[in-house]
Amino acid sequence: MSMFDKNTELTSGSSDEMSNLDIYLGLTTDERIFIPGVYENGLITICGSSSYKSYLMESWDIFKPKKIIPIALTAWGDLIYVEAGSQVTQMFFMQKHKGIEIDISPHEFIVYILRNEEEGEEFLQTSKFRRVLNKCGPLTYGNCYIHEPWQLWNVSESIGNWTMGDNSVYIDLVGQTWPQRDKALEAMKKAGKEGRAPKIKVSISE
Repeated sequence: MSMFDKNTELTSGSSDEMSNLDIYLGLTTDERIFIPGVYENGLITICGSSSYKSYLMESWDIFKPKKIIPIALTAWGDLIYVEAGSQVTQMFFMQKHKGIEIDISPHEFIVYILRNEEEGEEFLQTSKFRRVLNKCGPLTYGNCYIHEPWQLWNVSESIGNWTMGDNSVYIDLVGQTWPQRDKALEAMKKAGKEGRAPKIKVSISE
């Protein structure tokens, strides 16, 4: 059975696939906690074992040589995961290149941020999600919302610049881009310029 309550809607996914979390916990199909798929139109995606492998973050230097278990993804492609052999829940924010440790189990954390408004706003950005959902439509399994240009280039966000794309491809490309960004900043410092990403003006209005 699902650990979600009856008000949490599975909007896209497959009930035939086991989630990474259930496999990690050694559960059977009858004992599983989460059905892989998209919940609440994409607010969070539970990672299935055939769709999200341990090499999801292989393009990120910070994750080498770690072996991770992808548990869930937010609408923005941010990852909730555990490391193999570890009991520590972690969340990684792609556009900030920042990770945090969570002091409760991954399934407890997911349920907590879905059920509590303040924490949902902090970790899932629920208010922004509703606006982007209205513009782009609901997410399907395997996709996330992507802002163009990416926020790592120090852009100002605009609802009109959000689109939908493959989250695995997105994560891989962002991981490849961070070293390029860092090299650009280092070159700017050596040239005597301010060491931060150049701000890109966005012309598309909300």
